[in-house]
Amino acid sequence: MIIIKEFLKEKEICMCNEELNDVVRDIYKAFNVELAICEVFERRWSYITGTKNFISGRYRIKINEKYGIIVNCEDNDVEKIKEGIEFH
Repeated sequence: MIIIKEFLKEKEICMCNEELNDVVRDIYKAFNVELAICEVFERRWSYITGTKNFISGRYRIKINEKYGIIVNCEDNDVEKIKEGIEFH
């Protein structure tokens, strides 16, 4: 199980770049999928970091109100990824 921790900073949820890169690495190792971590602005998702070969993704997984993950994988893998990620 991959655990994503949130830190409160001035009433905002923040994750440092190193933590985000760790999340990318852990998800890639666990599920072997290309992915990107994005900052969420309502309907717009802005790329922050991701796997080396990430071009575009098919599925969006919202981590919290500020961050999300875009993955490029098969339909049945999306649910496995959602189940394998625990948010704190």
